[in-house]
Amino acid sequence: MLTDTAVILAGGKSSRMGFDKQQLKIGDKIIAQYIADKLSNDFSQIIVVSNKPHLYENRGLFVVEDKIKGYGPLAGLYTGLSYSKSKFIYLIACDMPNISLEFIRYMKDLVKNNTDKKAFVLRHDDNKVELFNSFYSVKAMEEVEQLFSLKIQRFQTLLKWLPTHYISESEARRFSPDLSIFKNLNTRSDLEKWQNSIE
Repeated sequence: MLTDTAVILAGGKSSRMGFDKQQLKIGDKIIAQYIADKLSNDFSQIIVVSNKPHLYENRGLFVVEDKIKGYGPLAGLYTGLSYSKSKFIYLIACDMPNISLEFIRYMKDLVKNNTDKKAFVLRHDDNKVELFNSFYSVKAMEEVEQLFSLKIQRFQTLLKWLPTHYISESEARRFSPDLSIFKNLNTRSDLEKWQNSIE
């Protein structure tokens, strides 16, 4: 399998939201479950990486905890890669509910035609890079382990070490004109706007 695994990172401090974003609910589903359901048609394996696995009991999700503690999203990526049954994983955060399956399929085609790359990420016109809504090779575990050995926690540093295919902002806007597929729900206001948009 090349791109049949999706990894949802659920964690972080959620300081601006005021409560743990993992517990956000859409109807009777917590947000990671909502995202997993959207992804289930395009991925045969979905992994949730969470520091609170008890939140997911009886929800039909495969949930694991970070194998390495104290490295934030970088540890989550490493954990997801280590459990992957595919050569590449799709990485998304649990507070990014605006999923575009069309964009994901576009990225899957990019991976298929560029298997020498280890990361497929969006680079904005101002050179800011999106770490999520992206694909990473299982082979990137080698570079992540090197970062761990050097006590480097910054996820952004990883991309400087990886052969990366950068997707242009204009290309991503074909699938999401306002780039909302890269937006996080960081505040209660963000949550309210998003909930209103799906009603």
